[in-house]
Amino acid sequence: MNMFIIANIQPNSSLERKFTILFLLSLFFFSCTSPQLNNSEENRDIEVQKKEDVKFEEVSQPKKTPNQSIDLVIIPYKGKYTNEAEFQQEPYKISQIRRQIINDLARYASLSSNFSAQVEILFRDWVQEDEDRPYYITQNVREGKNIWQVVFITERLLYGSQPRSVIYRKAIGEVLLQSRVGENLSQFPLWLREGILHYTTETGEWLEKDFILQLLTQKKFSNRVISDALKGVAHQDSFFPELEGYFTLIYLKERIGESGLKNFFYKILLEKKNWEEQLYEITGEHLFPLHEESLKYSRSILRRRYEVVIREYRQAERAYLEEDYPEAILAFQKLITRSRTSKYSFLSGNMYFWSSMCYYRLKMYSRCEEQLSKLFERHLDYCSYLPLARYRYAMSFYHQSLFQKAILHLVDFQESYPFHRFVSSAQFFLADSLFQKKENIRSLYMWERFLKENPEHNRYPEALLKAGKICLEVARYHQARLFFRELAKNKNSSREQRTESHDFLEQINWIVRQTLNPKITQDLNQMVSDFAQADPTTRRQILEQMEMIGELTFSPWLESLIESYPEQTKDFLKVIQSVAVPAGLPIAIPLLPKRPDLAKAIFITLARMDMPAWEVQSMIWQEIDSLPAETKNKVQEKLGMVLKKFPESFLKKFPQLFQRIYGDKKVQLELIEQLTLEAYAEQVSVLHILALEGAPSVQVKALLNLKNWEDPSSAFVLEKLLTAKTKEVRLLALNNLQQLGVLSSQQLMDSLKDSASVVRRRAMGILEKKDIPEKWSLFIHLLQDKDSAIVQQAKNVLLNEARTMAKVLSPEKEILTGALKEKFLKEHQTEGFYYNLVQILEILLGKIDYYPGMTLAERKAIVERGENS
Repeated sequence: MNMFIIANIQPNSSLERKFTILFLLSLFFFSCTSPQLNNSEENRDIEVQKKEDVKFEEVSQPKKTPNQSIDLVIIPYKGKYTNEAEFQQEPYKISQIRRQIINDLARYASLSSNFSAQVEILFRDWVQEDEDRPYYITQNVREGKNIWQVVFITERLLYGSQPRSVIYRKAIGEVLLQSRVGENLSQFPLWLREGILHYTTETGEWLEKDFILQLLTQKKFSNRVISDALKGVAHQDSFFPELEGYFTLIYLKERIGESGLKNFFYKILLEKKNWEEQLYEITGEHLFPLHEESLKYSRSILRRRYEVVIREYRQAERAYLEEDYPEAILAFQKLITRSRTSKYSFLSGNMYFWSSMCYYRLKMYSRCEEQLSKLFERHLDYCSYLPLARYRYAMSFYHQSLFQKAILHLVDFQESYPFHRFVSSAQFFLADSLFQKKENIRSLYMWERFLKENPEHNRYPEALLKAGKICLEVARYHQARLFFRELAKNKNSSREQRTESHDFLEQINWIVRQTLNPKITQDLNQMVSDFAQADPTTRRQILEQMEMIGELTFSPWLESLIESYPEQTKDFLKVIQSVAVPAGLPIAIPLLPKRPDLAKAIFITLARMDMPAWEVQSMIWQEIDSLPAETKNKVQEKLGMVLKKFPESFLKKFPQLFQRIYGDKKVQLELIEQLTLEAYAEQVSVLHILALEGAPSVQVKALLNLKNWEDPSSAFVLEKLLTAKTKEVRLLALNNLQQLGVLSSQQLMDSLKDSASVVRRRAMGILEKKDIPEKWSLFIHLLQDKDSAIVQQAKNVLLNEARTMAKVLSPEKEILTGALKEKFLKEHQTEGFYYNLVQILEILLGKIDYYPGMTLAERKAIVERGENS
């Protein structure tokens, strides 16, 4: 810029020349001194020694670009924030930071040559609750190349309290430092490793501010002062090793100069010398005394910079906790005003948050909204309470009855923080906002979701009550009955809520007994009329609606549909099953002779009705006995294990047996536990049904209990379970069959081909003790298994057997040798397989000169020589 001025100013007089000279001199002095403005006491408390200033200037001269080969690939992001404007410039920012970091590593740590790394940048949405870091780094090998992957969590970038530029600098700096230094970096203690990272990437200022924020906001540090929080990196209970490591390096720079620190980095990072020995060599002190001095140094700096604001912040916070909200508002507003023009500006976000919380507690919701709007507009970075701030922002609209805005922000909160502890409350108030807006169906959907996901929430009874009221309002009587029944028995329901639920249940019963009102009759007639022209999806929706209305739909509407559309009888049975009242009996029972193929579904329909188990059994047998022989056989075949006649005494002991057998997973597991304590051999038949038809965890529990009984009738069930979907079930079925002594050779051979290695390993253990003709062929086949542990185990068995057989002449030896030769002469096997065969054959036939890539003819020659010898 100075050259530009010199080239373009042409003074016309001596006065003008003097003025020009003075002007140029002032520019020169300003340009020389301006960098020091950023190092004033306000912003930088550490003074660099004068002789080291010269060295710093020398180091800061423009350098040649390092020899580098760094490929940075940014994988296109496709997630729920794809259209967010914030992500438009991210690839460009990361590319810029990559170049800056390379220069910084050269400038601060002498890592100026032989950079070589291939880095992939990925953005990914939250997938699990414990992703508390904004990024993580992995290293993969692909096509012989080391690929470094930096995965950024999008929610942490958009809704976290760290500035995005800091996150990028840390991540890129970390991966480049690791790729340049290699495994040697992991030999350093955490404080030194993190200290080097923050020093060389110039993120120390953020580290300092983050320390103060944690000190002010995290409970475990709430009563600590700076002196107590900084334990020192020489102590094992150090809370802030990154900050202490960074300050240790700053202190070292004060003692040995920047060039001395660069030399220290060069020796420990590139020459891989012992860092403690180097530290002693350049300072003459061991780590502990050196760090004690460093600790005093960092404490003095942090006290001088932040002790006043910490004290004032604590006073304002104390006023809030003592519920003196007007006083707290004044204190936080005073701090906000101070922070606008001071180095405490990074605390503004927290100040606005606490100020808004005061207004929220005073129920001044519009003022709360105003304070949070300012926070979101200008002070997101460094705010420690962003999730809670966004939740309270939504709730401030809710409390002002601005339900549409509340809905938008509650949805945004849930999507942004899917694992936050207030997500369940956000679901509740979202449903209630829709309820207040009279959007009944949307509200009901949200209530159902809330009830399903939050059974222990303190507002669960309130949600049941409101969901039931909506169902009554839209004539979903069956669904309303379910909600009110749950409310009546819920342990957290108040006496008033239980009374109210009983009143509503009586009201529903009265409605069901009365003649339908014209509106419902018209709706049901319209559903039946629409059914004929409806597509499959619409038909399902019509049936869902009929199911929610309940037993009122059974006659004549559901009956007419069953007669008109017999191909959908199964779907109609699901409606009756769900409503589960005796009114469904006259519809379900007559279907048995008409649809024997649906005998199982009809039985389940009866089982779920509110009838004692012995009545269900009596009814089904009475109906079956009256059927023609051919139909009776079909029904018995379909019902299978369920058709067993249980003793009436057993059914009276468990009156809801069939309901519980076909209940949900929790109910089935509770039934197994009760059977274990209160039943005897009769439970075996129940366990058979649950092992065949229960959820995977139920099947496992049933099989474990069956193992204790060793009942021969279980063989039929266990054989079927050898092909179950769950590997744990298949494994238990195999074990139980072996325990019963009825495991056939074919079943064992099938298990040796199971997709799960755990099943194959167990089958191999059984095979080892079996004496079947195919034994050695099966073991040789296992040498090709994809599980290396199985291959090794099979190989060990074959080697041991070969050593035993080599000493004697026996038919077993001939069988094993023949099986090995046969496999050895098979084409297109892996070299590893051939090599294992050769090791075993050598024991039986003597030395074999095998080499990789042998042809079939060469392998035949080897076998023939062995036979001749």
